[in-house]
Amino acid sequence: MLGAFSGVLSYLFEHEKRKIMEEEVRLLLGKEVVGKNLKRMSLRSFCNLRKNLFEGWLDSQLNPDKIKEIYTFENKTYLDEVLEMGKGAIILVAHFGNYKMILPALGYRGYHVHQVAANPASWKGENKVHNKIMEMELEREKHLPANFIYIDKFLRDIFRVLSKNEIMVIALDGPMSGKRVSLQFLNRNASFSVTPIKLAAKTGTPLIPVFIVRKKDERYRIIFEKPIFIDKTRGREIFIEKALKHFVNLLGSYVRQYPCHYSLSLFMFRLWEKQFQLSFFDKLTLPVSEENKQ
Repeated sequence: MLGAFSGVLSYLFEHEKRKIMEEEVRLLLGKEVVGKNLKRMSLRSFCNLRKNLFEGWLDSQLNPDKIKEIYTFENKTYLDEVLEMGKGAIILVAHFGNYKMILPALGYRGYHVHQVAANPASWKGENKVHNKIMEMELEREKHLPANFIYIDKFLRDIFRVLSKNEIMVIALDGPMSGKRVSLQFLNRNASFSVTPIKLAAKTGTPLIPVFIVRKKDERYRIIFEKPIFIDKTRGREIFIEKALKHFVNLLGSYVRQYPCHYSLSLFMFRLWEKQFQLSFFDKLTLPVSEENKQ
C-alpha cells in the first residue's frame, strides 16, 4: 500500500521522469502504446518502482518460508536439469522488473548463487539523493543470500563458480557489462553484452533466460525459459549470434506484455548516457550470418 501510494505521488509530481519514460516506451513499442494505455503504463511503472524499493529494504526479513509465500517458480526443473550436468548454470536476466529477486528466491532455497554486477558505488554522481540510494543498494547487497562479483574486480572467480557447479546471474543489457553489440530490439536497435554467451561457449555451461513478473496480488512469477545449450556442430560465432538474438527476442516479448516492468530501465539508460556517456541504443553492429538473415 505504501509503495502504491508513493508511486502515485511520484507519477503526479515527477514530470520530467514521467515524460522521459513515456517517450522511451513510445520509441520502443511505437503504436502499440498510445493515449490512455501509455498513461496507465507510466502510473504502474512508478508504483512498481516504489514497491521494488520498499521490498529491497525488507530483505533482512526474508527467510525460506517467506520466500515460498512470495514467489511462484515456473519451469524451475530446467535449472535443476542443467545443474545435474555438473557444469554450472548461467542465468541470463535483463533490467526487467525486480530482477534482483532471483537472488533471494534461489539463495533461500539452498542454491549457491552469484551475481556479476557493477558496484553501486560506481554510479555515484552529483545528485545527493541518487548517491544515498546507491549507498543503500550496496548495503542491501551485503545482506542478500548471494555473492556479488563486481566488474571492477578481477573476474577469475566466475570460472571458479562454474567449475563448482554453481549459478552465475548476469544481465545482458547493463551498460557496463563488457563488449556489446547491436541487434534490433522491438522498434529500435540496442546494444547487449556478449560476454556471458562467450563465457558459455568457452566453458560449455548452459544458459537459462529468466524473467520475473509481478502479479496482481503483488507476488512474483519467476519464469525459467528453455536452456540454451552449446551447439558444437556449428561455429562459435554462429552460436553466440543465435543465442544473443534468442534472448533479445524473448526480452522483447516480455516488454510487449509488461512495458511497466521495463520503462524505468529505459529512463535509467537515458540517465546513464547523460551522466556516464554509456549508451544502450544504437551502438556497434553485430555481423549477421546468411543463415540468420533467413
